[in-house]
Amino acid sequence: MSLETSENFIQNGKDLSRDAQRRSFRLFVVASMLAVIGGQVFAGNVLQLIVWNLGGQERFVGFLNFLIFGSALAQLLIIPLAQRVSKKTLVIAMLALAYAATAPMLFARSVSNHFGMTAGLALIALSVTGRQVCMSLSNPSWMGLAREFTPENRRGRLLGTLRTTWQSVIVIMLLATGLYLGRQPAWAKLQVMIVIGLIAQLCRLLVMFGVSQPPTRQPVQAVSWLQMVTTPVRDAAYRPYLWYVMFYGIALGLHEPFRIFYLLRLQFGQNLALIASCFISLGAAATLFAWGKLADRFGNRGVFGLTLAGMVVTPLLWLFVRQTDWGLYLAMALFAAGGAFVSGNGLVQTRYLFASLKPELDAAYIAVTYLIISLAVGLGSLISSQILGLAPRLGLQVRPDGGFNVYHLTFILASLVFLMTFHFRRKFREPTETPTLEVAAELTRPLRVVFGPLLAWTRTNETKSNDDDKPTP
Repeated sequence: MSLETSENFIQNGKDLSRDAQRRSFRLFVVASMLAVIGGQVFAGNVLQLIVWNLGGQERFVGFLNFLIFGSALAQLLIIPLAQRVSKKTLVIAMLALAYAATAPMLFARSVSNHFGMTAGLALIALSVTGRQVCMSLSNPSWMGLAREFTPENRRGRLLGTLRTTWQSVIVIMLLATGLYLGRQPAWAKLQVMIVIGLIAQLCRLLVMFGVSQPPTRQPVQAVSWLQMVTTPVRDAAYRPYLWYVMFYGIALGLHEPFRIFYLLRLQFGQNLALIASCFISLGAAATLFAWGKLADRFGNRGVFGLTLAGMVVTPLLWLFVRQTDWGLYLAMALFAAGGAFVSGNGLVQTRYLFASLKPELDAAYIAVTYLIISLAVGLGSLISSQILGLAPRLGLQVRPDGGFNVYHLTFILASLVFLMTFHFRRKFREPTETPTLEVAAELTRPLRVVFGPLLAWTRTNETKSNDDDKPTP
């Protein structure tokens, strides 16, 4: 294996060729599709149904979500190893451990029957936590592979394609799962979903053997674990971005996890609430490729600005959702809009992250960034759950006939926190990128081309009419 040296790092191995990048990216997309299937079963909506079927209540679900978000702390432990060991090797090893951790979930019902409900739920908690820790340990290397397989000049479009695929798979899976499980699923059907999740994880593991091996890069000088962890925070140019993702994550956590519960509180059926939530992924899938093209053409700045503006407004519109047909249609539209804006913002976040990485410390930057986002979302969810718990004391319970309620407080708070992120966004924008208003003008140009002559003709006729109405001297 060849060694290449630069001023800051030693590279073990050669950079990937264009053909190797293309082939590996295609395999990476397939692996990502399989990843979201496993994620929906073991960390998403299907997991909630499994817990409910075993007798778990809201407190246990909240505890489980805390474990899922808190597992991001494990990323800090893997940074030195992720910098030295092959990214591909580390991802494969962690996926194998995650598979082993998740498999016991198949026996949760048997454990519950023999040793009690608490034992069955404890098995679920241990399996989910073990899986999430392994996923967190693999994340720096997984994201590093995504960077290696996407050339910088086409990164926005390729990431858009990748994320569009994720969202499309989520839509198909949620709809198919809802149709299969029915209103009150038997445990046998949930076991089938666990088997599907395990098969998806195994296939993802096998697909990863086919991707190319990118080079490893290590600092020229020895760097301690503490230096690695603190370098992104001490990086003055990168620090505003960390503040940005922290407030962004808090805003997401304040309202996103509770929108389905809000529909249920409005007495919409669970099937309708699930179908409405699919519009999140539909909105994302419909717009991600366009966001990617915009980012490649104009830079991140315009996409950041446009999507943030949308995220400030969208939570406020939830105040108008009522228990009517039109209220449900509005919720679907807001789910779709939210999915479009969040996916676009997430795309340019990843794009900015990849462009900011230092090759010799890429694992540290990825781990610290995603740790902050995960903990921020968890914190936002915790704050929002405490506010929602005050509903009886404040007299702001949800009423189907409308009126201001406690959920509206969380929507307003989320909008205000999104507004605060504009302050930090201005601190890390690049001067060479196109301003947001110019990007917006470029987007509206086709409308101006179509309707501009019509407006000009209208103004001309109006002027002529006004002249004709003037008295003749």
